[in-house]
Amino acid sequence: MSLDEQHVTDPAEVSRLFNRIASRYDLMNRMMSLGQDMAWRASLVRAVADRPGPLLDLCTGTGDVALELKRADRSRVVIGADASLGMMRAGRHKDPRRTLGGWVQADAVALPVRAGSLGAVTVAFGVRNVARLDDLLAELLRALRPGGRLAVLEIFSPRSDLLGAGYDLYLRRVIPAMGTLVGGDGPAYRHLAASVKAFGRPEALEGRMARAGFTRVRSRSMNLGTIGLVQGDRP
Repeated sequence: MSLDEQHVTDPAEVSRLFNRIASRYDLMNRMMSLGQDMAWRASLVRAVADRPGPLLDLCTGTGDVALELKRADRSRVVIGADASLGMMRAGRHKDPRRTLGGWVQADAVALPVRAGSLGAVTVAFGVRNVARLDDLLAELLRALRPGGRLAVLEIFSPRSDLLGAGYDLYLRRVIPAMGTLVGGDGPAYRHLAASVKAFGRPEALEGRMARAGFTRVRSRSMNLGTIGLVQGDRP
């Protein structure tokens, strides 16, 4: 099977894939990023700190971003939503006092929220797993109030061809090996490599956000261009 064929796009299959790796997801994140992923998530939290209103952390997984959003402002309503119940169950122990407004199983392109009700939406490492990206962006624009912000933290292909070749090797060979040894599921982490390759670079996401109707769309690169923070506002 080729790398591209391992890029899972069916929503139900993506959810099952993340259910399988939920128990080792946080450990694998720390290992794959060499401990940098929490700092990247902190940048995501800061990107929406000045947006008033309820916050939704979409593709919340085990809740790291949602809980960091809540710690940053205890008075704000923060909800985590994900298609994978397994991922959210794996993260519930991090919130023993139930400080979040809820952990909600939801389809990313049909959110159970009123139009114009959210001050901001964050998505960390989840957008590339949504097959209907333009539908997702339209749905998030619907859910945000005027002036509300979408902030996306994602893995991207670096601009440098030389760096890209090395990074591609890391994703193709090293990550699946780690996934087998530590996560117990090499195929799931081969999907990671395929999804990054298929997703492209930040400017492509910027363009689609602008076409969807977001304004002030901009991005910031981190980790030699392999991590990007892309954000835009609802007019």
